[in-house]
Amino acid sequence: MIHGTPSGIDNSVSTYGGAISFKSGSVTPLKRMPNMKILLVNTKVSRSTKKMVANVRHKYEKFPGVMEPILEAIEALTVRAQQELEEGPDGTVLATVQELFQVNHQLLNAIGVGHPSLDTVCAIAMEHGLAAKLTGAGGGGCAIVLIPNDFPEEKLENVRKCFLNNDCDCWMTVIGTNGVCLH
Repeated sequence: MIHGTPSGIDNSVSTYGGAISFKSGSVTPLKRMPNMKILLVNTKVSRSTKKMVANVRHKYEKFPGVMEPILEAIEALTVRAQQELEEGPDGTVLATVQELFQVNHQLLNAIGVGHPSLDTVCAIAMEHGLAAKLTGAGGGGCAIVLIPNDFPEEKLENVRKCFLNNDCDCWMTVIGTNGVCLH
């Protein structure tokens, strides 16, 4: 994989594990990050990160009075999600983060990084009582679906089948775990 200007997020999380806050090039580990199951869904829609970033930049330059409040809302949402992950009562963290996921996905659509395939993933998730959002640059690519620990396996299999029927690939994984370890 070749990045024009890599953020360092992927290798930082892979190395250190847990979750990080990344702002203006600064990486800060979250104080607490509960392990959370996610379904990573690949829409198989190719896109260019460089083009997505350029499109957002163009919209921002053309409509700063519209784009700035949306970007501020995304920032506020991110701060709220971080607070919930670090400090929220264990019983409410997932529900709050699920709600923030749904709002975030709509805000990302508003700045132009959405794609109908990602909206389909979110709709399928919602039909099953789950929350999803795009991840990465958007414009296709992948989405993540939060899976409650007590979500029944048979329902999860139905969700997977829906994604496969929409020509997506999906993988179950856990976020918030340890990074690279030497055994």
